[in-house]
Amino acid sequence: MAAPVQRDQELELTIDSLAYGGNGVARLDGFVVFVRRGLPGDTVRARVTKVPRRHAEALATEVIASGPQRVDAPCEHYPACWLSSETGNRIRNRIAAWAREERLQAYDQGTQEGYLRHLVVREGRNTGQALVQLVTARGERFDRERLIEVLTEFPEVRSIHWSVNRGVAEVTNLPTELLWGDEAIEEQIGELRFRVRPNAFLQTNTEMAAQLYALAREFAGLTGGETVYDLYCGIGTIGLSLAASALTVWGIEISEESVACAIENTELNGIGNAAFYAGNVGEVLEELRSRAGDPDVVVVDPPRAGLAGKALRRLGEIGAPRVVYVSCNPTTLASDAKRLADDYGYRLVRAKPVDMFPHTPHVECVALLERVPS
Repeated sequence: MAAPVQRDQELELTIDSLAYGGNGVARLDGFVVFVRRGLPGDTVRARVTKVPRRHAEALATEVIASGPQRVDAPCEHYPACWLSSETGNRIRNRIAAWAREERLQAYDQGTQEGYLRHLVVREGRNTGQALVQLVTARGERFDRERLIEVLTEFPEVRSIHWSVNRGVAEVTNLPTELLWGDEAIEEQIGELRFRVRPNAFLQTNTEMAAQLYALAREFAGLTGGETVYDLYCGIGTIGLSLAASALTVWGIEISEESVACAIENTELNGIGNAAFYAGNVGEVLEELRSRAGDPDVVVVDPPRAGLAGKALRRLGEIGAPRVVYVSCNPTTLASDAKRLADDYGYRLVRAKPVDMFPHTPHVECVALLERVPS
């Protein structure tokens, strides 16, 4: 049966609900249309942008009648500036002015011309420290001393790095050269202090990260005698927050830079019962088990794609009594939880969302899975 709509067709639609990712869901004679910028209860005029086999995608061009949950955007640039702090915005604006002074052109991914590719500002919101990473195309076309002079106008800036992206993909996870200051900055989350380098992962919203880690501790239910595995441990934030309530904590992370930070953070906080290792979770989990023994609790905080097949299989085979799953993608969390239930005898006990990025569709979720006794 052919779709009842065509590309570029204009429709008047009423939005019923929200899909994961923030698009509105409307129906035209039972045919689903995902509408960008549509909210539940809205009646909108929308232009069809794409028609796959079983649904259509459209962009709301006019709100004819607003639903009860629609509010005005908090600023005219929504969402580009409310997601950054005042410090981050000031640094960004100053670098933009510097780039104009130096006549440095922004990089165009389509033509692959231009020079400036990305500006990364990492902040310790609770310490007042900032790390700045400039990512450019090939060649050094700027005056280092002038860049340092500009950025050190900000007392928050403690570390300035430069990266060169020689490829086509827009990435910032690149080797860096330290231009000025310390290699890393520090952030305080709860009672713990963490050192953060340019490519080490740390939750952007550290105020809510404290709530996220507290929830992970609650779900872990530690009493002081447990062996805990912290898989995809990053710089050790979750594992170290559990260490005071556990017998031992063992972390695995593929990024060597993050593991270096995790080891530093262990020493920085005077924690003696945690150890961290670099490696692919699916490949080294069995080796860790032979070294550390069976875990009582496993905490996983995987990337958006969820647990890779081998990692999930190894986790299921280990059969820890409790798994605390911290997810940045509820879709892959649901898929992995179903696999752990169907194939390895786990049941989903609790799941609770945490809004880490207000005014966006992104949400973290902490889930507790327990193994059903055979």
